[in-house]
Amino acid sequence: MGVEDALASLRAKMDRVTGLTVRGATVARPASGVEDVDGLPEGVGEVYRIIGHLEGSYFRFPTPSSIVSQEAWESRPVDDEDPMGNPVEIGFEILGAPPEIDGAPIRMDANDGGVYWLDPDDYVFLWENPDEDVAIEDFAPSLAEFLDAFVLGPRYPELVRTVLGDDALERAPKSDAWFTLLTEAGLLGSPEENA
Repeated sequence: MGVEDALASLRAKMDRVTGLTVRGATVARPASGVEDVDGLPEGVGEVYRIIGHLEGSYFRFPTPSSIVSQEAWESRPVDDEDPMGNPVEIGFEILGAPPEIDGAPIRMDANDGGVYWLDPDDYVFLWENPDEDVAIEDFAPSLAEFLDAFVLGPRYPELVRTVLGDDALERAPKSDAWFTLLTEAGLLGSPEENA
């Protein structure tokens, strides 16, 4: 699809979901402008000028504080030993977590912008064993394409299955407010198609 097409699609999808009321689902536009930041992958700043905060029963996608300004980006903690190159946490699984606690993160590669899932235990394992291989699920080559397809689009069930498992996906039509929101917006298809 490409970043520019994904950004255009995100704008249209945000127009569709903004104003829908589904208990437990949050769709928020940005509260204030996000600056253009040198060093961020293509389209990241623009994504957060379109989307402020997305949240359902299973996942939370806030605007990362490290990308809102050049100063924030340059002062973010960086560890040269990070086996994944200091990725940006762009979302969190929150199923069963208290509201003030983020669960396992979904990450964006800070260099190329690719979005992926790496089990937190495997991430810790990599810190201790940087030459070993672990399972990494690559979702999309850019943040815009990830949000368009996996958060506001038809591949959301794949995100649920990958991060939370088949049981969570099976319960999603009845227990996940975000699944309901996407269905009502016509962005997902019927629950039967996604079971």
